[in-house]
Amino acid sequence: MAQDFRRHTAAPTQANTTTSVYTADSNDCIVGIHGANVAATQITISVWVRLSGTSTDMYLIKDAPIPVGSSLSIDGKFNVASGDILRVSTNTANGLNLFVSLVDEISA
Repeated sequence: MAQDFRRHTAAPTQANTTTSVYTADSNDCIVGIHGANVAATQITISVWVRLSGTSTDMYLIKDAPIPVGSSLSIDGKFNVASGDILRVSTNTANGLNLFVSLVDEISA
């Protein structure tokens, strides 16, 4: 069976506000997360998964600094279940470009 690769992006326009990047609609695998600082100052970012049907947040990275002109990649592959929500926040409005690569429907 062929793999169904997808991409999702986010560029939060408000500081210190949660942006939902992706909601899993099946058993999926996030294979890459890359955030670039597009601001004129250092920014900080947090990326986490809100577990389906709960208020439980599992942080992949929290309050990580990204210097001017730099980027941050979150290593690893993360399996998410249907209903899990990938979220991001940054301390700087319009300061982050986030790119997420994933495989949709990795198992039945």
